[in-house]
Amino acid sequence: MQPVSPRALLLIAAAALLVRVGYVLSGPGSPVTGDSAGYHSYAVHLLDSGVYVNDEGERASRPPGYPLFLAGVYAVFGSSTAAAVAIQCLLGALTCVLIALLAGGILQPPWPLACGWAAVLYFGLFSPPAFLLTECLFSFLLALAFVALHRGSWPGGRRAFVFGASLAAAFLVRPEVLLFAVFAVVLLPFFGKGFGRREALTAALGFALLAGPWVVRNYAVFGRFVPSSTRGGVSLYAGLQMPLERSGFPVEAFHVPAKDIPELDQDADYSQAFRRLRASLGWGPVIRAYAFNLLTHLYPFLPGYDFTFVFLTPLWCYGLWLARVRGELRPAALFVLLSIALYTLFGGPASRYRQGYAPLLVLLAGAGAAELWARGRSARLWLAGWGGSNILLWMSAGWIREGALWVKRSFFG
Repeated sequence: MQPVSPRALLLIAAAALLVRVGYVLSGPGSPVTGDSAGYHSYAVHLLDSGVYVNDEGERASRPPGYPLFLAGVYAVFGSSTAAAVAIQCLLGALTCVLIALLAGGILQPPWPLACGWAAVLYFGLFSPPAFLLTECLFSFLLALAFVALHRGSWPGGRRAFVFGASLAAAFLVRPEVLLFAVFAVVLLPFFGKGFGRREALTAALGFALLAGPWVVRNYAVFGRFVPSSTRGGVSLYAGLQMPLERSGFPVEAFHVPAKDIPELDQDADYSQAFRRLRASLGWGPVIRAYAFNLLTHLYPFLPGYDFTFVFLTPLWCYGLWLARVRGELRPAALFVLLSIALYTLFGGPASRYRQGYAPLLVLLAGAGAAELWARGRSARLWLAGWGGSNILLWMSAGWIREGALWVKRSFFG
């Protein structure tokens, strides 16, 4: 593959930064939203006392990656959300560069540049920097890991170590990476040239060196093995209760554990609540709940119509299909499929979860578009037609959203 020129990468970075700053200045909302207050709390306590704890006294309800990032920003610029958003805009711009580099290790020109420019304009990549949430940092680290994996000019050992260490950094931001990391280490000898058992062990070492101290710290604090956070139980419970409640199914109110019990006991209490709820339901409501999670995950209205996601969806789906016969696409395809499965089961209905693995959606969409383009005139006409159709869909977004809500009410009440 031909390397992407530094000048082209600089243009992508500059354009990406302008788009992200412009979006922030457009006033999408307060940067502190949802889980942001918890991350901010951990960061402030870490700076003030050197102890990883939040306002409620919880010591591992969130993985440390994003609070450490915020603490680093606050240490330099003060406790400023504006500074954190500005740094995230820079990270978002660098993520677009990484996506172009990643595509450059897999696709022929001009598709690496096409992927880079698609990343510049993809809503799932330019909106997260505006909020103090994990998606921006996570997508940067994920892109970095996959760039290392496909960096053919590096020796296999170096690629494997950086890949493993970058995955560990992403794991410390969002724990769902762990399942893919296990698969990746086992399957690394099949992921491309230059990888064998030694490189698989090297990747495992890179992961363990970065993630291990957090696991050791948790054992010292709790006296138990806690690989990531103390919220596995609540995520499992929310993944079943919340979609039922939001879809209008008669279900118990969201469970709240007894006050003043240790956070590990709270998590165990949520796990018990999940088992009780699951035992009280037949297969129909369970399927309903997880179908609602899946459809929400892929829902194109946030609440505005996400033109970019809809445009890329058939292309990245085709990229997933191509991964059957193209080994270089299989790691990205595996990560996307595992992520969709995990977000269907854990955490409840939320569309923003897909933003974290957006770099891989752009890559797979680029692979799908490149394959279609190579097939000749009819496929190119289809691509042009699909782009034109999306303009019409965007212009009719209000009607389409009403239709989608009608379908939702019809099926879910």
